[in-house]
Amino acid sequence: FGDVDQVAKLDPALATPGGTTVLMMASDNPAKVKALLAKGAKATATAKSGYDALLTAALYPGNRESLAQLLAAGASAKARPNVK
Repeated sequence: FGDVDQVAKLDPALATPGGTTVLMMASDNPAKVKALLAKGAKATATAKSGYDALLTAALYPGNRESLAQLLAAGASAKARPNVK
């Protein structure tokens, strides 16, 4: 949904009605994650599904940089999705 400069202009608190945040949507891109965290995006925010940015980032192979940034920003490795 845009390049890093465009993402950096977004309100980091934006979320869908289900609680999916801009940070979760950008979690596959380390540069976007860095920009959003710098603007105050909450690495601990959780959607109604139970997913957070860390779980979302973990879905993308080779995404260690985003994972490291999210963990450094306080994301919990103990979050679990609400899957039945």
